[in-house]
Amino acid sequence: MKSITLRRSQGFTLIEAMIVLVIMAIILAFGIPAFGDLIDRTRVRSATETVVEAFRIARLTAVQDRASVNVCPWNSGNTCTGNNWDRGIMVVNSKNEVIYRMQFNETLFVKKNNLSTNDMVTINPSGWTPNDMASLYICAGDGDSKNAYRITISMAGKVTPSDVAGSAECNGAG
Repeated sequence: MKSITLRRSQGFTLIEAMIVLVIMAIILAFGIPAFGDLIDRTRVRSATETVVEAFRIARLTAVQDRASVNVCPWNSGNTCTGNNWDRGIMVVNSKNEVIYRMQFNETLFVKKNNLSTNDMVTINPSGWTPNDMASLYICAGDGDSKNAYRITISMAGKVTPSDVAGSAECNGAG
């Protein structure tokens, strides 16, 4: 009787290893761009939620203190001057005390529409923003609008975020 001996496998063949490498390359080719888009989307959404929270804090403070509160672009000082919303946002009460400040990541861009000439939103003691209806667009710094958000501040003081992916507002922002 013949004895059959089975040979143990000692590893992978070259062809098996090449097939695995090709499959990994295909997965990475599709996965890496999608991961970058996920990071941009998360940054923009996080900044949008923070700005909405800043406006809500401002409105609550104005009503509680029975005094006007300003929401404006963040500058190097503690006063509401300047018009560069790309650096960040701050909330300043009637005593010129900074209540809230948020610096934006350098990859974000904020575009404002319909703001009065002083480039700030004033919330009066009733919580309203008369004559300061505004929209802020928060986009990725590269100017791509596929992850854009709009924050609308109504004259009644209501702050509404909305996804405006694909709008032309952010094109060329970066």
